Amino acid sequence: MASASTVPRRSRSSCSTASCRASTEAGNGAGCRMFMSARRSAHCSDLLSGMAACADSGRSLRRNPISSLMGAARSSKCAEAAALLAEEQAAQEVARAAAAQEAIEQNAQNQTQGGGSGGSSNPGNPGVEPPYNAVTGNAVVDRAYSYVGNAEYVWGACAPGQFDCSGFVSYCLTGSYSRLGSTYTFLGWSEVYEPRPGDIAVNEAHCGIYIGGGQMIHAASPGQGVVVGGVQPGMIYVRY
Repeated sequence: MASASTVPRRSRSSCSTASCRASTEAGNGAGCRMFMSARRSAHCSDLLSGMAACADSGRSLRRNPISSLMGAARSSKCAEAAALLAEEQAAQEVARAAAAQEAIEQNAQNQTQGGGSGGSSNPGNPGVEPPYNAVTGNAVVDRAYSYVGNAEYVWGACAPGQFDCSGFVSYCLTGSYSRLGSTYTFLGWSEVYEPRPGDIAVNEAHCGIYIGGGQMIHAASPGQGVVVGGVQPGMIYVRY
C-alpha cells in the first residue's frame, strides 16, 4: 500500500515539475520571441531612418553641386560687375579732371589773348558773358567752368561777369542771372552723402559748385573772382 501511494505522489510531482518546466519554457520562449521581435522592430526602424537620411543626403548631394555652382557664378559675376563699375568710375573721374584742366587752360589762353595782364589776380570782365564751353556734358558744371577767370567777385551781384558766391551758384544751377537765395537757402535743401558734379558745396559762410575730386568752382573773394578750389572744411553737399 505504501508503495502504491508513493508512486502516484512521484507521478504527480513529476507531472507537476514537467508541467512547470514546460510552462516556464513556453513562457521563456514567448519572452524571447517578444524580445527578439522588439529588437528586430527597433533595428528595422533604425534602418528605415538611416535609409531616409541617406536618401535625403543623396538628394542634397544631387542639388548642392548645382546650387554651389550657381552661387559661385553669381559671386563671380558680382565681383566682375564691381570691378567694372570701379573702372568706369575711375575713368569718369579721370575724364572730369582732364576736362577741368582743359577748361582752366582754355580760360587762361583766352585771358592771355585778350591782353589781360596786370597786378590784379581778378581777370573778370564785368558785363560780358563768356561763351558756353561744354567740356563735361554737365550743364551746371560747364556754366561754372565758363566763368573760371572770367568774372569778378561783387557782393550781392548775380550778373554777367559779376557774382558773389550764392549769386554764382544760382546762375550755374538755372542758367539765368536770377538769385535763388543765399547760403542759408541752400542749407535748407536736402543733403546728399554721395555728391556728384553739379551738386552744391555749402556752409553758413560760403558755397560753390562741386566738380568732383574734392574740388569746387566758386566766386571766392574780391581780387580772386571765380576760381577752382578745394571744398572747405565743414561744408555739406546739397542737390538742386
